[in-house]
Amino acid sequence: MQSDSRSSIRSEINVTPLVDVCLVLLIIFMVVTPLITNPPMELPQTAHPDKKPQTGAQFPIALVFDRPPQILFGTNFRHLSPEELQVASEDLYQNSPNSELVLRADRRLSYGDIRRVLLVLRNAGFRNVSLISEPEGAPHTP
Repeated sequence: MQSDSRSSIRSEINVTPLVDVCLVLLIIFMVVTPLITNPPMELPQTAHPDKKPQTGAQFPIALVFDRPPQILFGTNFRHLSPEELQVASEDLYQNSPNSELVLRADRRLSYGDIRRVLLVLRNAGFRNVSLISEPEGAPHTP
């Protein structure tokens, strides 16, 4: 008995749906990434903020208004819990104790929320933490 090539079963993977899903995910990540790297926040305004030049030794930390506040750590803005912040800041101090920490905190947060983060950083060993502010009358940076 001879098998007909037209009626034989072929098992081939159709990659078109996979490519479609990957392209959709790529577009989603391209849209969401700028929102993650520059979180929308209202910085406190001061009359004459001191301008400090940015250096390579500065290490950014952002505290975004939310309930509970979101803690974004480092240049890649990793989301951390307060316990994870303690461990990460202790590791940072062990690896590079001369890092200049720069805290960018939303002005809608309570002083207690910011103080808790500052205490965690102090307990890790850091004594000087700079706070970022905007000049009075400057438009808010979303």
